[in-house]
Amino acid sequence: MIKTFQLIKDTRQNVLKLLSEGNTERLFNIPEPFNNHIFWNAAHLMATHQLLLYTFSNSKERLNQEFIKKYTKGTTPDQKFYEEDLEFVITHLIPSFEESITDFQDGYFGEYKPLQTSFGSTINSVEEAFQYIVLHEAMHFGQMKMIEKLLI
Repeated sequence: MIKTFQLIKDTRQNVLKLLSEGNTERLFNIPEPFNNHIFWNAAHLMATHQLLLYTFSNSKERLNQEFIKKYTKGTTPDQKFYEEDLEFVITHLIPSFEESITDFQDGYFGEYKPLQTSFGSTINSVEEAFQYIVLHEAMHFGQMKMIEKLLI
């Protein structure tokens, strides 16, 4: 699990760098043919992380339900600038992940409810959820980089 955790942290550090270096217009602009922007992808990582680890293990999520609902799969953003959400993501992207590692090590997670992912794979445990998060977050970081290139 150590390597899995490190891969997630590496990806999140890259996302944080992208958010910190990006101007508001670029972070909240939705270019053709995309249906979301750089910021939505970053917030989506946090929301999905909560669902995959906490919700599907019948454990209380650590993030606000409204935030999770706003950035979960199937949602689409508008192009408004949400300063509060941006600040929240910047300050919680790494700590929320680190909290999940502590929760894992402390045995916080309950019995996992198997989940069929949009990639066609099945997640059967918290360990497998962490492994899937590596794939999910890397894919969204790639999308963020593509959006960034379209906006430069």
